[in-house]
Formats: sequence, C-alpha cells, structure tokens
Amino acid sequence: MFTVLSILAGLISYMILASLIVELINGNSNWELYLNKLLIIAGMFLIKEILAGISTNISHTATFQSLRNIRKEISDKLFEMPLGNITSISSGTLKDIIVDKVDSMETTLSHILPEMTANIVGPVLLIIYMWSV
Repeated sequence: MFTVLSILAGLISYMILASLIVELINGNSNWELYLNKLLIIAGMFLIKEILAGISTNISHTATFQSLRNIRKEISDKLFEMPLGNITSISSGTLKDIIVDKVDSMETTLSHILPEMTANIVGPVLLIIYMWSV
C-alpha cells in the first residue's frame, strides 16, 4: 500500500510539473503560481520518499520476523530428529542451512516483492493517466 501511494505521489508531482510547463508555454507571468506549484512538487517528492521508506521498513521488519520463524522451525525440527542423524551432519552443513540458506531469502522477501509491486503499478498508472489525457 505504501509503495503504491509512493508511486502515486511521484506521478502527481510529474502531472503538476506538466501543468507548470503548460503555463510557461502559454506565457503566464504569475511567479506566485510557479512558486506554489514548485513547492507542491517538492512536497510530493518528499512524501514519495517518506512513503517509500515506510514501505521498505515494513518489508524488512516482516522479512526478518519471517526469517526468525524459519530458523526457529528448523531448530525445533532438529530437536525432533534422532541423535544419530544429527551427529552425522557436520556443524558447517547445519550452519550453512540455518544461517546462509535462510539469509539468501532476505533479498527476495524484503526488496523484490515491494519493488516489483512498484515497478508494475507505476507503469500501469502512468498508462491509465496517459489514456485519460
């Protein structure tokens, strides 16, 4: 949700910039209008970055909680396995599974999912806007 709102704030800033350019082309000399539009554009960019930061923070928090739960489930499973099976596995292999393989999911969960949403929703919203114009 925050990613989509971030994309919307970015698109709104470009729409306002387009209206500012139209005013310039039409020869409007009202500097107060330009200043107000530039302040709104700056505000939209600020809102865009804040919302993107919130989205990233939420995705990282959820990802690290998920990774913690996965590690806990692996550890619980180890306690249920027969001791002979556990002693036949080297500590390096267990470390590789519990630490490295679980850590490899972090990028996918915390970056790709929110950024993929933004990269799909952004162009779709832009196309819808262009059709409406």
